[in-house]
Amino acid sequence: FLMDDGAGGTIRKTTAARIKTYAGSPAGTLAFYATNNGVQNISNNTLTKVTLDVEIIDTDNKFASSRYTPGEAGTYFIHGAVHSASANNGDEGSAWLYKNGAIANNLLPFDIMGGAGSDNNLADIGTTVSAIVVLDDNDYIELYARQVGNGQAKVLGTGGGGVRTSLFGYKLIT
Repeated sequence: FLMDDGAGGTIRKTTAARIKTYAGSPAGTLAFYATNNGVQNISNNTLTKVTLDVEIIDTDNKFASSRYTPGEAGTYFIHGAVHSASANNGDEGSAWLYKNGAIANNLLPFDIMGGAGSDNNLADIGTTVSAIVVLDDNDYIELYARQVGNGQAKVLGTGGGGVRTSLFGYKLIT
């Protein structure tokens, strides 16, 4: 990333992990990024809470039990990604953000429909969802997944050298 360091217009190259150093806003200090470290089975046509058991970033220790509770009211950017395997030709996958145990208002997921591979199976279906959400200090956000197809699918946390399923967010300046 290229960032203005705020010292007379100097542009510096930085990694994602150091963005908050240059952003410097109190809002930017509230952030989280979590993934799962294994495989989770999800049943056909069922919204299922995604297990997120690895915290990569949790600036205020507010991520626990696969959910984020900010502890400070404000407007947050939230992004979730779900990658599932064991999908067949024509199967669909979707990622959903839940606020306080229900689908976040006015938020529609992006469905992905799989195509046929050489053996009529897919390696993965990847889908994401993003939203700007107003949260009270005790509200909470969770990531859910759904697949529609034949049988169950497996949510993959990591693979191919990187994170596949994750949830992250941060407080915006308003």
